[in-house]
Amino acid sequence: MRRITALSILFFVAVLPGKAQSQQSFIKEGNEFFKKGQLDEAVSRYDKVTEAPYKYTALLNKGTALYKQKNLKMR
Repeated sequence: MRRITALSILFFVAVLPGKAQSQQSFIKEGNEFFKKGQLDEAVSRYDKVTEAPYKYTALLNKGTALYKQKNLKMR
């Protein structure tokens, strides 16, 4: 039983921060594309963000990119 608990803790300590990091990196990449005016690429990166609370930031940034493109249709 202790072994299972230890493995569970190890999983949460090792895997979950990495997943959050990848979510943040998609937002950062999207922001870099946005700054360069590569709005389609920015939207693509924002679409890769799937988990709260990062999802909300990505959706806001995606909306801004679509607005700048004058592309207000849902994707």
